[in-house]
Amino acid sequence: MNGSLDQFKATLQRRRERQEKHSGHRRDASGYKIANSGFKFDSKKLKPAELEKYRQTLKLRKQNRIIKQWVIFIAICILLTLIAFIYNL
Repeated sequence: MNGSLDQFKATLQRRRERQEKHSGHRRDASGYKIANSGFKFDSKKLKPAELEKYRQTLKLRKQNRIIKQWVIFIAICILLTLIAFIYNL
């Protein structure tokens, strides 16, 4: 009977240790005390011509990414169609 009581006490002790270990950590806590008091992004000010050029490069990258996604999608569809056609013969 004392063996099971000792096991129960050890379980309670481990549970207390775990709670103490995890009580110092909060998952939703951030490093800042106030939301607006933290990190500030220092970026150089772009001239209107540079800003327009930057926007164009971003737009071009987005278009290229969309084209790549469509090419991959169409290639997969063609491949699946061919596989279905071959195995149905």
